[in-house]
Amino acid sequence: TTEKYSLIINGVECEPYLNSDHRLMVERPREILKGVELLAKASNAENVYIAIEENKLGAIFAMERAIEQLPIKVVRLKTKYPQGG
Repeated sequence: TTEKYSLIINGVECEPYLNSDHRLMVERPREILKGVELLAKASNAENVYIAIEENKLGAIFAMERAIEQLPIKVVRLKTKYPQGG
């Protein structure tokens, strides 16, 4: 029997004033999702989640729009420090 796993993609910044993860998700969501699909396939992930802090609305909306029909869920996390690591 093949085991099933969940894959969690960490889209949370590790410091309060950093925004590189946020900008990548806003500017290149489809490219990120291609990589996520490859990781999910390689790890045999049954469930895929992208964790984003709730104060990064641009990233949340961009990723949700790009996901369309993919079996991937965006999860909004409470903004707190430290969390990204």
